[in-house]
Amino acid sequence: MRLWDLPGAKRFMDATCNFLRDGSSVVICFPSAIPEGFDDALLDNLGNALEVRRLTATMSPLLDLSRQYARHPSHVNSISDLCDDPDFRGLLVRLDNLNESNWPAWRDFLGRYAQASRSRHLLGRSLFLVPLARCAIFEPPPTDVALAHRTWDSILDDVDLLLFASERLRQRSGDTLLRSLLANIVARVASWDFDTAAALLAKSDRTILDPTEFLRAIARRKGWTADTPLDWRLGTESRSGVAHAARAALDNPPSEVNRRLWGAQLSVLLPWIEYRRYEMVANNLKQVKRQMHRIGNSCNDPFEFEVGDLARMFRQTNHSLYKIFESLRKVRNRLAHQKHLTPDGVLRLIKTPSR
Repeated sequence: MRLWDLPGAKRFMDATCNFLRDGSSVVICFPSAIPEGFDDALLDNLGNALEVRRLTATMSPLLDLSRQYARHPSHVNSISDLCDDPDFRGLLVRLDNLNESNWPAWRDFLGRYAQASRSRHLLGRSLFLVPLARCAIFEPPPTDVALAHRTWDSILDDVDLLLFASERLRQRSGDTLLRSLLANIVARVASWDFDTAAALLAKSDRTILDPTEFLRAIARRKGWTADTPLDWRLGTESRSGVAHAARAALDNPPSEVNRRLWGAQLSVLLPWIEYRRYEMVANNLKQVKRQMHRIGNSCNDPFEFEVGDLARMFRQTNHSLYKIFESLRKVRNRLAHQKHLTPDGVLRLIKTPSR
């Protein structure tokens, strides 16, 4: 499964291509690198709607475009002349090599081109696709009827990443519960960042179960420190204020990463503990009823007992059942107090025998 197969990314690409089909050039702001597969996904979505050309940007937009695409370059002295050139029609020009030096010229050109092009018929209008990586260094031109802005923010959420992680983890052998837990941890920890999710999924189960050091290594590669501010333009948080997992891991202690780990464990392990409790009561129903009679409990339904009650019930009479119920009780209580399990704690729990 690719990034662009995920529902959030697919909606983003659909909306971007709809702007292009409606006759608007599009500027897309990415906080870091342009996501892998962007151009292929764009071409797949557009089909034959527009003829895509790539142009390496320099300091002279009008000169670059007239030399590359105009039938009569020497006649192109203005943006209006470019729009009227018979060969500069129906194209989608995808700009490359935009940087701090050449962007001011292109920013000005795109704003003026939008005003000039909107008077041209849609079928003959050429458009621009402008993906801006590391958008902190770029100020986009003003929006216009023929110039749209898109930002790569709040595109993916943990539901998208859960779908991605679950698909990737199908290829791993092992316990179904463990795979479900790993998928939820990846989705909750990465939160909105596909690259972090993909990097985690390439690591061992233990790294996923305790990802803080790995996330810190990602932060170091990005050049982030604990003093790096949380800012969408730097890629360290989303615009809604959710910190990037790698930046959150640099905090001391890494409370936000721990909270996400706890949330993932809570969502998977608490329902599983309840299911295991019910299953064990059903498998040992005669013994449970015998203990109920022995202690004179007024409850008539053996399935109403909590794991703590069951552990106390079998403390003196069945050590094997006591150990299982007691381990479930400890995990439930730890999660109830907002503390996540260590990798060893998770693996011990999953290996708890079922009787």
